[in-house]
Amino acid sequence: MDLLFFAGPVVVRTSWDVNWFGRDVRVVPVVGAGSDTFRALAATLRDRDGRILPQLCERYARVSCDSVGKIALSSYSAGWGLLDAVADVDADRKRIEGMALLDSVFDAGNPQTGESPSGPKSGYRKLALDAAQGTKFLVATTANTSPGTFLSGRQSWLKVWDSVPARGVRVVPKPPAPAASGGWHQKGAALWWGDYSQPGASLNQGQDYTHQQHHDLAPLIWQAYVARWLNQPNYALITPIWTLLSLASTAWLTPKFERYLSR
Repeated sequence: MDLLFFAGPVVVRTSWDVNWFGRDVRVVPVVGAGSDTFRALAATLRDRDGRILPQLCERYARVSCDSVGKIALSSYSAGWGLLDAVADVDADRKRIEGMALLDSVFDAGNPQTGESPSGPKSGYRKLALDAAQGTKFLVATTANTSPGTFLSGRQSWLKVWDSVPARGVRVVPKPPAPAASGGWHQKGAALWWGDYSQPGASLNQGQDYTHQQHHDLAPLIWQAYVARWLNQPNYALITPIWTLLSLASTAWLTPKFERYLSR
């Protein structure tokens, strides 16, 4: 069994139908309101080793992390308070496959100017770097809406996106993820962003989806990105094997090549 935690002011609707390609995936809601609530939850779940994921599994899924297959996380809105904390713990980030963020990155700052007193969220940035390398996945959707007291999701996410030293390219979204007027973008192997706001539109205008509507993008994004990732081989196992084979072939070929050159 695989686990997909879904954090935020969320409802897992019975109408949501995701094809997990034969995998047994259990969606586990972690319901709450306000990023402070989720930051406090992360602090409560943190164990003596500084990890959050083991207690998250125990409390909400009623299972041990060691007893399940793959683990992914998704959040909507304020759920970032939990997910950013999980991604910031190296051991927890190593255990998960990746994250799907549904307009779920928000920072303090002036939304009119985009100025912020803080840098990119630490956990999200670490995961974004891993995703660009292809060892994890990270997909984010954003709107450009704000009540005026903090940065919009788009402004906040751009701090994470811009911190990854890779060239962004515009791509076609994986189906059934809907097209975005601001485009879908990719950096590296598995870092994706759906910019659901019209280029040049002012704050709180020109949105394909309101902030609230990003909640119901969940099954489409899960189908397009999460289900496909969970269904692929475990590259964490394949990579070391490939490395060993490469080293072995190098050790075998190098003496032969040297003998050839000495002729």
